[in-house]
Amino acid sequence: MASKKTTNKTEQASEAVLPEGLVQGIVVQASPESIKEIDNKIANAIGAIDKVEGGTVIEAKLEDPRYFYKGVVPGGFHNTYGEEVTNITTGQMAPILESLKTQFKEEDGFRYFFKYVDNIIFTIMVPLKFSKESESYLELYRTHMVSTVVRQGDLSGQIMKLAKRVAKNLNYQFNR
Repeated sequence: MASKKTTNKTEQASEAVLPEGLVQGIVVQASPESIKEIDNKIANAIGAIDKVEGGTVIEAKLEDPRYFYKGVVPGGFHNTYGEEVTNITTGQMAPILESLKTQFKEEDGFRYFFKYVDNIIFTIMVPLKFSKESESYLELYRTHMVSTVVRQGDLSGQIMKLAKRVAKNLNYQFNR
């Protein structure tokens, strides 16, 4: 009579060849190389860093820390918020941006972004020194942005309404 080899479930799971070492969300076997690979995929998906090697962040995407928490730009930032229009002086946006100067002082550093995806999306980037957001909020989102969908018609009026709402929420004083 042939003897029957018995194995427990842990041995069976550790011997299984699984994509990326996962079965129903449970890690059953992972080598240091596969962990680094998974870390790199997560880091690239987040977009805050380009590459992780041996636990060290390589090629971090940094920008001015006045706008981004610890100077780190959130992943997909420029794809999400569109083109910065803060310094535009000609074209259709120029008069709108000029009117925003009555709401926010240029030297305070508010930045404006414009994107069109089926609708116009206008975003105001609040410098962190004016932000009322919590430390945990800034750790998660890395910046303080306020956006609105601008409908056809009175673009300038809708954008000014957003600017006034932002200034009120920040207790921003133009004549301080």
